[in-house]
Amino acid sequence: MFADKNGRKPGIVISILSVIVFNTLFGLSTTYWMAIVTRGLLGLLCGILGPIKAYASEVCRKEHQALGISLVTSSRAIALVIGPAIGGFLAQDSGSHQVTPSPHVDFANRCLNSSGGATNNNPMS
Repeated sequence: MFADKNGRKPGIVISILSVIVFNTLFGLSTTYWMAIVTRGLLGLLCGILGPIKAYASEVCRKEHQALGISLVTSSRAIALVIGPAIGGFLAQDSGSHQVTPSPHVDFANRCLNSSGGATNNNPMS
């Protein structure tokens, strides 16, 4: 394990940096295979939960270890719910400005249309 050899802090830093880099590359991907590869690398290099739980158990006193580990797990679950909600709120178009779509937006719309998730060009709407 990487964290056993090099310590937890470098493992946590590498995980955070990989999330930043590969989420950005996933959002800017122009082809289907680029999206698949960047998403795969993101999942491969995002091993942050284990070192964070181990760090929480070391930092907390013996009587508070269960609380520290449960806070790590529950904060991750809350972030998985609130993060997309904030992103969806920020992505709403107010209609006060003209948006020029880029090729990246076109690719994302095609992906969403194929999965039935987009409302643009949807004959049912």
